[in-house]
Amino acid sequence: MSARQGEKAALFILEQVLSGIHYGEAQRKAFAGLEPAACRAATAYSRMALENLSWIDHVLESYIQRKKTRPYLLNILRLGTARCLFGREDSAAVNGSVELAKELGKKGQPGFINGVLRAVLRDRDRILAFQVGDAESLALRYSWPVYAANQMVELLGLEGALALAASQDTDTYVRVNPMKTDSAVLLEELSALGMAAEPSMVPGMLRVQGASRLAEIGAYREGRMSLMGLASRIATGFAPRGSRRIIDVCAAPGGKSCSMGEDHPEASILAMDVSPNRVEEMAGQIRRLGLGNIETRIHDGQERDETLVKRADFVLVDAPCSGLGTFHNRPEVKFQKPRGDVRELHYIQRRILEASAAYVKPGGRLLYCTCTFTRDENEAVVKGFLEANPGFALRQFPNSYLTDAMGQRYREGQLRLWSHLDGTDCFYLATMERL
Repeated sequence: MSARQGEKAALFILEQVLSGIHYGEAQRKAFAGLEPAACRAATAYSRMALENLSWIDHVLESYIQRKKTRPYLLNILRLGTARCLFGREDSAAVNGSVELAKELGKKGQPGFINGVLRAVLRDRDRILAFQVGDAESLALRYSWPVYAANQMVELLGLEGALALAASQDTDTYVRVNPMKTDSAVLLEELSALGMAAEPSMVPGMLRVQGASRLAEIGAYREGRMSLMGLASRIATGFAPRGSRRIIDVCAAPGGKSCSMGEDHPEASILAMDVSPNRVEEMAGQIRRLGLGNIETRIHDGQERDETLVKRADFVLVDAPCSGLGTFHNRPEVKFQKPRGDVRELHYIQRRILEASAAYVKPGGRLLYCTCTFTRDENEAVVKGFLEANPGFALRQFPNSYLTDAMGQRYREGQLRLWSHLDGTDCFYLATMERL
């Protein structure tokens, strides 16, 4: 496999994501038939470009007339500029981009690509010397929408927001299925496959480094493990021991429901979602793991199901959100979530929380969480709900998955997880009790 195949795949991924396709889906399409080395190259190059897209376009404005540049040439330049600025590949970045232009373009275009990228390389130190002094300059340098950068600075201060924006990828974690194996056995199995794995700070979760296509190995196919983000696993730790009935309202793709099914084999768990296709995918995960205590149902979380009123010990509302906290794995969220969409999500989240709260028994727990950090989608939703529902109150509950640092930030029933502090996606969690 030549390196050029990785470059072609990276270009395909970039084009797909810019057309509105999710990054993971674009990867799956691009990787069909590719060897691991080409997949790794495509991932590295495409992520460099997508994570820094607005900044790269800003840089290129000094060298080209972007609006007059053909889209495929612009995307080649975006990939090449990303590699020149952040990959430190110099000649390889330029030559690879020129070869792409030769294969896809017409006479003269390779020379155009070469000239622009050589100029970027010549000016690299000056470009990277750009200073961030406020939310607006942070948004430009790290390719965030300004509204999101403002919120990051408000919540973390400029120094903390910079640390978050510059933080590296979160690690890959797998959840051990205790019904079929244990951590020690799975560690040996992964090691035998050449994967570097180690126990994580959360019991039953392993951190895996340098692994790709984990869903293709036997341990996954046979249900001994699942892929799961650490923040999602931490959220499930709020389900109380001894629960008899658990409802996961926006459950797809099913990781949290399956996690709770493994943790609480004595409980009856109802996993609901509005999408029939996603419910079917979720049912497939349940079968793969051999969990007989989880029922799936197609249901719009904004509508209250009267048959479930006051039936559950624990209700989990992982509400649909902007997903800004998942930017390490989904770089497209930086430019696919305009401010207007976030404001609209607030009302959907509030309706889902209102409907779902009805399912909680007296004395039962309600968890509202999102994988984003905007106040509109988090504190504002919970505050409005509590003002309208005095029968609920924020409460502190034990969770053995929290680190000491997380526990110190868990105050008055609310917790934020941050990538640069916790090594997780950015999550917001609010724990409440029906009085």
